[in-house]
Amino acid sequence: MPPYVCGIMPSRAALRAVDVVFEVYSQKVYNIAATVVNAEGAVIAVLRGDDATPHTIEHSYNNVYTSITTGPIL
Repeated sequence: MPPYVCGIMPSRAALRAVDVVFEVYSQKVYNIAATVVNAEGAVIAVLRGDDATPHTIEHSYNNVYTSITTGPIL
């Protein structure tokens, strides 16, 4: 997969990213939500696990938003 310039991630790559997260964490029996945002913090993709509690979507977004706003974009 090519590197992304200026924090731009295609939709298909975002969907693949949440899919990979679910593959990894479903093996560890975690009930999660995965969120991908762009450089401005707008949601590109979000997926909540079947047994995850409703607040996990909000927490997932808050975690990723904090990550992109406090660190460098690679």
